[in-house]
This record gives sequence, C-alpha cells and structure tokens, in this order.
Amino acid sequence: MGRFVVEETDAALDGGSIFLRTRDAEGHPHRVELVQSMFLESQDSARLPGRLYVDGELVAIRSEQERALLEGLREAISAPGGMPNGGEFVRELLRCVESERYVALAKRGNEQKR
Repeated sequence: MGRFVVEETDAALDGGSIFLRTRDAEGHPHRVELVQSMFLESQDSARLPGRLYVDGELVAIRSEQERALLEGLREAISAPGGMPNGGEFVRELLRCVESERYVALAKRGNEQKR
C-alpha cells in the first residue's frame, strides 16, 4: 500500500472488528478491516475471524503486503496532525496483527474451516 493517510477509524460492537478508511498517495480510497477475534465460533460473514482485509481481500499473514500496510500505518500515526481518535484503533490493529496470537488465531480459523 505504501504511504497513505488514515481518514477515519471505527470499531464494531461484534467483539472487536476495527475499520480504517484510508487514502493512498495517489488519492485512491481503501478500506482496511481487522475482523473480530473474540467470537471465533460465530462466523456469520464470509470474513475469517481474527484476520486482516484490505478492500475486501484477505491479506496473507507475514506477507509483503502485510508488512507494507503495517509500516504505512506506523507512518500515518507519527505524521504531523495526528489521526482520528488519537490513533487508538490503529494502535490496537498493529498490536493484534504483530502478535503471535494473530498467527495462532489464523491457524485455528483455518482448521475450523476444514
């Protein structure tokens, strides 16, 4: 994704989903979504619980796309002028995706899908 600006942050009352509305350096809008990871059994959408999506597409764990996205989020947090909500949702997304729990949740989710 490269450099971008986080324009809006939000969270759902579904157990922890986080949504970011961003704009890249060329001005194109993007939606980043970290799907809830609290209720792995209640999966009422096509999205995998505890996983990261950009524009509706699943981001592979520990991929170059994930690395670039997280780097861009860190840069957006430290940019002059701050972010909506003080960046609290962005920081939470970073903590979650960078954790070992994130990898374990993905593995558990993949096993449940089989």
